Amino acid sequence: MAHATRTPRPVTGRTVLITIVAFFGVIIAVNLTLTVFALRSDNGLVVKNSYVASQNFNRNMAEARAQEELGWRLAAIRENGELIVRLHDRDGIAVEGATVTAKVGQPGDRAR
Repeated sequence: MAHATRTPRPVTGRTVLITIVAFFGVIIAVNLTLTVFALRSDNGLVVKNSYVASQNFNRNMAEARAQEELGWRLAAIRENGELIVRLHDRDGIAVEGATVTAKVGQPGDRAR
């Protein structure tokens, strides 16, 4: 049985143009899609100046470990338009006399 040999198609200017337009079209489409997702999602802003925050990292971690060792649990509920915060120790007993400081605000992206 004889095999038919095919001659390769020549690369023309039209083929190169279509390939380049398709390549860059995919790149641009992916970039636009990722940009839209990034702009619509949470910006992840936690601190205004990460360098300053990094200087306090060890102290903040020590405070967090000390808080974990206390075993305190916080429950916050909303009743009749008021925010009620309850603080209990690891045995479920209410913690008396503790000062709770809270900052209520909007998410990091103020455009929402």
